[in-house]
Amino acid sequence: MGVFTVSEITKNDLIDLADEIKDEELRDKTVDLIEEFEISNEKMDYEKSDLDKIPCWIGGHHYYEGGLVEHVYSVTKICIELADNFDEVYGIVLDRDSLVSAALLHDLAKQFILKDLEGFRDYGLDHEVWISCELYSRDFPEKVIEIVMGHGGETREAMPKSDEARVLHHADSLDAELNNQGIFGGGAIFELQEE
Repeated sequence: MGVFTVSEITKNDLIDLADEIKDEELRDKTVDLIEEFEISNEKMDYEKSDLDKIPCWIGGHHYYEGGLVEHVYSVTKICIELADNFDEVYGIVLDRDSLVSAALLHDLAKQFILKDLEGFRDYGLDHEVWISCELYSRDFPEKVIEIVMGHGGETREAMPKSDEARVLHHADSLDAELNNQGIFGGGAIFELQEE
């Protein structure tokens, strides 16, 4: 018998993290998409799940209510810390605004793919392609789109090309892997011990 945890992190926490984006126009676009993500192509009338209610993936990492938001929050925090560390230690200045925006938005299209804890919708487009198309249609900077497209790494549609895309890819993978292994003391499904 397994038990699910429920994340206490919400969409509002993601919006608060967007304050890390110094460029006001990019910050506003990022927040607007988090608050009210609707598909820009009117011919695609697809159902959308509540961002605060869905897991990050069915049967995978962050597989519990609110798992998607928790994952995005954690990945964004990791990206911020890595960007700050590379600047402090190596003098490598990453495009922090683009990185934070991309981290906050990278999995947002999963709202249209995941129904709930039980299943998927069959819409055809993968979340990386979908969100990248939406960012393009909303005039997001090319750098943000490139980072988002590459977040899945070498095994996905596009490889990470920039340092920022590699940072997001590794932060995303690390957070997913550690959560999936249950290192965070919650998150993944755990077997209850019988007394």
